[in-house]
Amino acid sequence: MRASSFRRLRGPTFVAVICDEAAFWFSDELAANTDSEIVNAVRPGLATTGGPLIIASSPYAKAGLVWELHRQHYGPTGDPLVLVAQGASRDLNPSLSEAVVTRALARDEAAARAEYLGQFRDDIAAFIDRERVLACVEPGVFERPPVKGVRYVAFTDPSGGSSDSMVCAVGHLDDDMLVVDCVREITAPFDPESATEEIAQMLAPYKVDKTTGDRYSGQWCAQAFEKRGIKYEHAEQSCSQLYLEMLPRVNAKTIRLLDYPRAINQICMLERRTTRGRGDVIDHPIGAHDDIANAIAGLCGLASAKRSSYVSDLSWVGGPGLDGDWGWVAPPPTVDVRKQLIEQAARRRRWDPQRGWH
Repeated sequence: MRASSFRRLRGPTFVAVICDEAAFWFSDELAANTDSEIVNAVRPGLATTGGPLIIASSPYAKAGLVWELHRQHYGPTGDPLVLVAQGASRDLNPSLSEAVVTRALARDEAAARAEYLGQFRDDIAAFIDRERVLACVEPGVFERPPVKGVRYVAFTDPSGGSSDSMVCAVGHLDDDMLVVDCVREITAPFDPESATEEIAQMLAPYKVDKTTGDRYSGQWCAQAFEKRGIKYEHAEQSCSQLYLEMLPRVNAKTIRLLDYPRAINQICMLERRTTRGRGDVIDHPIGAHDDIANAIAGLCGLASAKRSSYVSDLSWVGGPGLDGDWGWVAPPPTVDVRKQLIEQAARRRRWDPQRGWH
């Protein structure tokens, strides 16, 4: 028994190879260890023995090696040297209780149909097209230095340091173009306080004193950043909502991504799942991570929120622009337009004891 790593499987001679649950292996071509590369690595080891290559798996999404083999070879038109068998669990194992299958179907029909009825899932699909993501990447640009006069914002995907990475992304708006300037990933394991300090030092050159993130670990994140002079605000949108903010920017090429393969990989591997009660959920595949993708999507959420915000007072009239983190900065006016408007309004309204304000 060996781990499914194409690097570690090359070289030996095999009598037979069994690939277990291959439908759940990574299939994206940008992944570091794809299902097709694993199978390609073991095929030469079977060449001299003529042993069988057996791929046994519950179905999953309609993508990847297992789906392609099923699509090409299941039925009478397939290659006669490739046998594709498909069946329900109780057909292959009659000892399985029917009540177990019935209860599973009642809990989550889509998942149970794949697990027990041998059906590929229609409710899982790739969220975003790989070619569209690559079209937004600036080749050779790994990080952008801070520019004087540009207002930057940050989004942080925190972690406790045991399994997930802690990631912070910095960006700014250039008209309607969202520019990702810097992404800092601290991979696990790490000390959370040290990771927070590293992110604070990364934010300093961009003059960012506020970051947004999820509600991970209650108030710990807010307190850790506040000790370093950075305000930590909780995001109002869920991860799925942030990813939905990112999708139109990628499709319209109104986001400029860094040449960061791990970030590109995570964005391309996102899946859209249809669930009962919650609608569509966008998340990473089973066993994968989306920490970097979430931080970048958070910038998209911040950009949309700032563009749709409205300032109800007159601070924007002839002044230096919005007081938020985004916006165009106008040159100082030669006259105080706001003061003139207030004075004009005051002259038009007079107090009369008999008539009141008029």
